[in-house]
Amino acid sequence: MEVVAVGADTLRPQLLVYSSVEQGRAEKVLEAFRKASGVQAQIVRAFQSADDALRRLYADRNNAFVDVADVWFGANVESHELARRRGLLQVYQPRAVLGTEFKDPDGYWTAVYLDPLAFGVDVQMQRELHLSAPASWQDLLDPDLKNQIVLPSPQSKTTQLIIATLVFILGEEPATHYLMQLDQNISSYRRNTVHWFGRRESGRSLVTVDLASTLLERLDAGRIKTVLPKEGASFEAGAISILRGAPRIAAARKLVDWLCGIEGQNALGSAVTPLLPLAAATRPGTSLGPRPRPVLISPSLLPSQNVAERVSRSVAARSGVWQ
Repeated sequence: MEVVAVGADTLRPQLLVYSSVEQGRAEKVLEAFRKASGVQAQIVRAFQSADDALRRLYADRNNAFVDVADVWFGANVESHELARRRGLLQVYQPRAVLGTEFKDPDGYWTAVYLDPLAFGVDVQMQRELHLSAPASWQDLLDPDLKNQIVLPSPQSKTTQLIIATLVFILGEEPATHYLMQLDQNISSYRRNTVHWFGRRESGRSLVTVDLASTLLERLDAGRIKTVLPKEGASFEAGAISILRGAPRIAAARKLVDWLCGIEGQNALGSAVTPLLPLAAATRPGTSLGPRPRPVLISPSLLPSQNVAERVSRSVAARSGVWQ
C-alpha cells in the first residue's frame, strides 16, 4: 500500500487519512493542520473516484488485520451519506458549524469545501484562435465558439446540475431556448470529459463546462485555466467524515474541528484552488487568497430534478438535441 507522508515524522503517524481530494491539494491542507495542531497526518491512499473509496472502506470493515484509516476527506456529500447508510461512519458533531444545510443532522458527515461548475479553457488553443476566454454563461453563445465547446453527456448528473443552474438564472422557458442555442456551439457531448483534454487532433475543442474537480489534473499541468461564470455557479459540496472503528479518534475529531473552523477554512481557500472552502458560501469574510469572490448558487435554491428533466425533454422534443 502506497503511503504518502505529510510532516517529518513518518514513523509515528497520529492520523491516517483516505483522501478523495486531489493528493497534492490534500497534502497542503494536512501540512497546514500539522502546523496548527502538532498532529502528524498521513494520506494512506488517494482515490480517483468516490466509488473506489467506498469499495475500500467496505473492504476495510471486513478485514480485521488492516490498520484502518481514521478519516475520509473529500468526495461529495451523497457519497458520505451512502457510507453512513452502509454503517461505515461514526457520529461526531464538530464544534464549529458551517451551515446546517451542509451537514448530516445526525453528525455522520459534514461538508467543508465546494466543487463549483466551471469553464475549463485550453490556454494553447485560446492563443492559437485569438479568442477571449468566456466569462459568463451568455458568452458561451458567442458565434465565434461554434464547435468549440464540450459538455458532459445530457444524461449525466453534471449536465442536470448545469440545466438547474440555468433555470435558476434565466427561468425555465428562457433556459430551454438557451440550451437549444448553445447546442450550435457544442462539438460533442462526452460521457467522460476528462478524455477531452487529451485530444490533439482536429476535433479538439476550446472550452468544457464541468465540475472544477474534473479539471484539476490538466489545470496543474498548465494546459487549462478555469473560469467561474459571473452570473453564478452552483456546486456540489465535498465532505469529511470519521470512519467507524477509527483507532485515532481524538486526532480525527481535531481535524474535523479544524477544517470547520476559520483557520481550516482559510487553509482550504488557499490550498484547494479552484475548489472553494465551504465558508465561501456561508461566511462572506473567509479568505480565498488572490481569487475574486465568485457568485455562488446554493443547491437549496435550485429547481427540483423534475424541472431539469422537463427542460431536457423539452429541448429534445423541439430541436432533436439529446435524443
